[in-house]
Amino acid sequence: MPPSRAVAAAGGQSALHGQRGDGWNSGGTQVDGWRGFAGLRRRHRAGSATRVSTPVPVSNETVAQLCPACGLCCNGVLFGDVELRRGDDAKLLTSVGLELFRKGSRQAFTQPCACFDGKLCRIYADRPKRCATFECGLLKRVQDGEMKPALALRKIAETRRQADRVLQLLRSLGDVNETLPLNKRYAAVSAQPIDLSADKAEVERRGELMLAVAKLMELLERDFLK
Repeated sequence: MPPSRAVAAAGGQSALHGQRGDGWNSGGTQVDGWRGFAGLRRRHRAGSATRVSTPVPVSNETVAQLCPACGLCCNGVLFGDVELRRGDDAKLLTSVGLELFRKGSRQAFTQPCACFDGKLCRIYADRPKRCATFECGLLKRVQDGEMKPALALRKIAETRRQADRVLQLLRSLGDVNETLPLNKRYAAVSAQPIDLSADKAEVERRGELMLAVAKLMELLERDFLK
């Protein structure tokens, strides 16, 4: 989850890259997003990496540079919902604006996150544990010295442009529910039957949407979910 304004402005303490093994590396799916929707489930297990590198600590300045430029882990593009973990204060999280629901034996909240302001987290100090420990693939590679921040920013910009293209097509096809994650919005539009006798432009937009989503999923898998 992106840092608070105080962290972004002053380079304060960040936990975004503090604890590995609790997110995708733990061998379980952290949240429901494009993986669950598209069947792209990969089991990431601790110690299974084939590359060995010497970790290079990421400065707070670097975190503040990358995360506010991205926001994909909070805005409903990367994930559909986030489950709470043991130790999370559900009452406190509800009081600061998160709407929780029951997901099996756990509580969760949907994406886009109600506490995300478009760039930064409004409850950074009290954010859920999964948000505090999650690291996307880009952040890990910058941390390990495998990628320069400038290249990571270019990849973020490319993915955000592709997500914006998907959103534009969804809206043009009548889906304007901005409270749902992107995967559910796409699923709802895809479930509608295609009327070949309808306006030709609408049929073409459906095809464009399928291609745009496929490209977005490719970018997410390549750069953020590995």
